[in-house]
Amino acid sequence: MAEVYQQTQQPERRRRVSFLRCTFWRRDPSYPFPQLVLCSCTVYAHFTAPSSVRQKLMSSPLSAELRNKYGARSVPIRKDDEVQVTRGIYKGREGKVVQVYRKKWVIHIERITRDKVTGTSVNVGIDPSKVVITKIKLDKDRKALLERKGSKGKKGAAAGGDVEMANVD
Repeated sequence: MAEVYQQTQQPERRRRVSFLRCTFWRRDPSYPFPQLVLCSCTVYAHFTAPSSVRQKLMSSPLSAELRNKYGARSVPIRKDDEVQVTRGIYKGREGKVVQVYRKKWVIHIERITRDKVTGTSVNVGIDPSKVVITKIKLDKDRKALLERKGSKGKKGAAAGGDVEMANVD
């Protein structure tokens, strides 16, 4: 009787097979060879994205003043923007973006470096979502982007649409 009770209490383990899974090779430092890893298609698409797509994915939020001025919350980061780090051990540090390293998903900031054992100093990679843009470098393409993003936030009478119907009732 006890054996029958144990058999009914244990759930049957079934392996779900999903056709929405993608496989790719991941390097793990603890193994001498790459492993085959199952992941969702969105994760696969994210990490195998081309540089043109990574540019848009590597966006940073704007500071409160810039957000009020342009009406946009975030923009893709680029070289010569001035940023302030908001997370991590470099929190509060400010500097100019020296390089946007799309291959490693990081940015390099002007005065944020560390010294190697050999004595040379190297830039520290920082995730672009962990910084706030305090001064933006504008050119004609960036101005057009900010105008487009700013017009999305303004709707109705503020954007100039349906002014006649705004005061009905």
